[in-house]
Amino acid sequence: EDLTGKHGFEIGGEVYKRPVKNDLDEYFQPWIQRKGIYLMKSLPADELFYSEKLVAYMEREFALLQPLYHFFVDICE
Repeated sequence: EDLTGKHGFEIGGEVYKRPVKNDLDEYFQPWIQRKGIYLMKSLPADELFYSEKLVAYMEREFALLQPLYHFFVDICE
């Protein structure tokens, strides 16, 4: 799934001063060019933010990150 496009997450983390040489597609460059990485998603402080629906919304959004979490667990073992 496209976390940074379709789902609106943004990649964060300190970027290397010199690009890391690699043969990966352009899509992966923001991921590989960082010393550390995190994903974030900004939301307006609207009615969702102050409602009971916020918990269900956050559960759905965090569930989207589960495959990425498992990927990082697998490569770190």
